Amino acid sequence: MDPRAQAIIDFVKTDRDHGANQLAREMLQRLEEWVQELDSTFLTEMDEVAQVLMTCRPSMAPIGNCATRWHERLQSLSPSLDVKTAIIQELQEVVEDLVSVNQKIAQHCREILPESPRLMTHSYSSAISTLFEYLVLEGVPFSAVLTTSYPGLEGNKLAVQMEKLEVETVIVPDTQIGMFINECDLLVIGCDTLIPAEGFINKCGSYLMALAAKDQGKPLWVLADTFKHRNCKLKDVPLEEMDISEIHAPVGDHLDTRNVYFEPVPKKLMTGWIDENGVHR
Repeated sequence: MDPRAQAIIDFVKTDRDHGANQLAREMLQRLEEWVQELDSTFLTEMDEVAQVLMTCRPSMAPIGNCATRWHERLQSLSPSLDVKTAIIQELQEVVEDLVSVNQKIAQHCREILPESPRLMTHSYSSAISTLFEYLVLEGVPFSAVLTTSYPGLEGNKLAVQMEKLEVETVIVPDTQIGMFINECDLLVIGCDTLIPAEGFINKCGSYLMALAAKDQGKPLWVLADTFKHRNCKLKDVPLEEMDISEIHAPVGDHLDTRNVYFEPVPKKLMTGWIDENGVHR
């Protein structure tokens, strides 16, 4: 395999800094750069790369869905086409779609927000990030409570953005979710995979947040564009584990450290979900 293509695969496999939608965009943009650099078009190798990417992040539906869309496009290309141009155009179109869906979701969120809401979220999601930016641009007053989202501390990344947006924000450790939910009007959370009939997959801590929200009667809305939708059983989605060094746990002959990053949350704990097509209760 071309080392440049392998580097893209390795990046997608090991990335910890991006949400699912954002990582899918980065993947596609790197693929476009790779295709641009090729002296000739090797459809067989491109298809091999697409098939690896389809399964390399099983908890993140947009990665597999975007790679599948690219794979299907490669299969359908006519020899009469300018293949390189067609491939690049397809990659660019998918990136544009990934960007536009978050804007549409943010607009639909206005339907579920009370006046001057106090919102809680967990981890980092480009859909949540776009929502907060949209509310500021629209002049909608709101405040937020963010979890740090241990061990990756993705919540701190969102907190930096909130400071730039000048939004009043409280940052709390994941262990204090239950204490602060009562101060919030509702919870909005991104996800890595949505199975509309069964629930969603997101960063660990989401299930405890959903349980606390249910217990305290707070609505929980999941922001999930259709790139994140999958038609399967919630129990069948592999839950990725990451490097245990992030946990900083002691080592011993009788100690076994686990660092599972994603977990399922059943539909019964959701108020509904919002995608680019609207609000679904």
